[in-house]
Amino acid sequence: MRERKVRFGVSIPQKLTEKLNRIAEAMQLDRSRIVSEAISDYVRSHDHYIVEHECRGVLIVVDASKHIDLLATLSNYSDIVRFYNHANLGDVCVDMILVAGKSSKITQLHKILEKTYKLTVRYVPIACKTT
Repeated sequence: MRERKVRFGVSIPQKLTEKLNRIAEAMQLDRSRIVSEAISDYVRSHDHYIVEHECRGVLIVVDASKHIDLLATLSNYSDIVRFYNHANLGDVCVDMILVAGKSSKITQLHKILEKTYKLTVRYVPIACKTT
């Protein structure tokens, strides 16, 4: 049985719409399907922030130009940071942070990296256990 669909209006920048149209054409997909898949991916990687639970995952941090003392920040989260690795890919730095602990603490670290330091951060949940 197919899931019921709901229409809603979304305003996005013109340049993003143009890119979306080119991708849809290249992939021979309609825009609704692409947007639906993008929203599904986003919700899947963020829905665990809604309910407090034990979680394990990877924070991937991409920083092309900013040089912050990431280790000092991570030391404040030593109770959830299990592993840290840094790599340079030309002029781009990529940091991988394995975390395990309360979802609220992981959310807090994620927000600090994104909002305070203005970094590009992607969280990939690996295993979550609802309490």
